[in-house]
Amino acid sequence: MSTAGTIYAALQNQGGVAPCVLRYVSTTQLRLDPVGSTKIKINGTWRTIPAAGITTSNVAFINGTASQNLATSTNYFVYAFWDGSAIKIDFSTTGHSTSTTAGNVGTEIKTGDDTRSLIGYIRTSADSPPAQFRQNAKQRMVRSWFNRQLDESTLEAQLGSQVSTSSGTPAVSSGTFGFDFVMWAGETFTAHFIGCGVTTGGGNSYTAFWWDGALSTNPNNNYAFFGTPAELKPNSITESMSYATDGSHTLYQVMWTAATSFAVGRSAAPYVVLSGRIQQN
Repeated sequence: MSTAGTIYAALQNQGGVAPCVLRYVSTTQLRLDPVGSTKIKINGTWRTIPAAGITTSNVAFINGTASQNLATSTNYFVYAFWDGSAIKIDFSTTGHSTSTTAGNVGTEIKTGDDTRSLIGYIRTSADSPPAQFRQNAKQRMVRSWFNRQLDESTLEAQLGSQVSTSSGTPAVSSGTFGFDFVMWAGETFTAHFIGCGVTTGGGNSYTAFWWDGALSTNPNNNYAFFGTPAELKPNSITESMSYATDGSHTLYQVMWTAATSFAVGRSAAPYVVLSGRIQQN
């Protein structure tokens, strides 16, 4: 029976409301859960997602081969496929496109392969194979293609102590004071820094955002200025970065000074807060 014009066809709109969501379960498991309806279109046929969802681990199908260790520090697109008796989950570094095949038109698929329907995008950890999944306050490394509004999109990091530098050039203030995240094409990440700093010795000090290993060149609100004299001064930064392609990214706070030294954060808690939010398309 054709599904044209039915609720199933409407639900298949990529990136919007659809009958499933890919969720992080643990460092070794992901699960495709039904949302509302239980149907997902695979290769032109509507298949039923079990009420309990479909679970995969970090030892999984990769490009159709079972029981493979996910590689470390790797971006994978996540696809659903039908193995003849059940829906299974497949990982691949091959990207996606919209199907133009009769019966499957409009379904987002693994490029060139209508048997794979896109359900998510991840980046694995740097742990020894099999690599792990990461989803926490500082990392958003598992993203669903459908029902993104169900994703937790806000991140937050706090310095655990005051951090100092004497560097005259931008330097990462702390390896843990930042975020790792995966973005779909067209999405925007907005970051906020709020805290305080103190400069000692003559000269000015600065803190800024470090996007994907480079200092931001955005002329609007891209750094906080802390001038002399040596007194604790509050400051904040807000900056957004938009991405034209799917990818994984990092954001860190950096600091530098023309003075003897510069310290970010008070000498007692609360210290400095860095927050970020994925603005979904």
